[in-house]
Amino acid sequence: MTLTGPQMQQLHAALMSAFDHEALERLVRFRMDFNLSQVVGAGQNLETAVFELLVWAQHHGRLEELVRAASQTNPGNADLRNVAGMLAQMPSDAVRDGGPSGTKPAGGATTTLDSQALRRAISRSFNAEELELLCADVQDKLIAEGINDPVSVDAIGGAGQPLDLRVLNLVKYLDRRGRLAFLVDAVRRARPGLI
Repeated sequence: MTLTGPQMQQLHAALMSAFDHEALERLVRFRMDFNLSQVVGAGQNLETAVFELLVWAQHHGRLEELVRAASQTNPGNADLRNVAGMLAQMPSDAVRDGGPSGTKPAGGATTTLDSQALRRAISRSFNAEELELLCADVQDKLIAEGINDPVSVDAIGGAGQPLDLRVLNLVKYLDRRGRLAFLVDAVRRARPGLI
């Protein structure tokens, strides 16, 4: 699930209204099996903690899991219930990046995304100019999410290299930063049905 800025803002406000800092810590520990401190810096206020948790969850394919866990933990909160209902209506076709070897869809099931297959598909289907446009699309999406990672052939170290090497550098660059889902989303928008 990839949310627009306004949708992310609505979810942020709903979580703020549904949980205090301690309750948020319990939510992620009991329902999602990790410590909030793994994602959020120590001493952060609730507003920042919720924001950082949302960014992390979206980039690691756990946003739907977070929404579901929050809704189950505090079912009486009207703001959270409304946002969860709106998000439930969204198509659930975005790839969730679960790490270097795959993606993690909602519900915890793992679907393998072979990075070699992704690289081959991009190399076969995009020329050098289209790869630049693909990088620009990824960077625009990152900026819209408040992430300032540069994404271009120059930034990934591919200028003057063969196309296959540029694609390899792009996949590795985004994967190291936990941003591979943005590339997959951009490829799917540019070439529906390719992956």
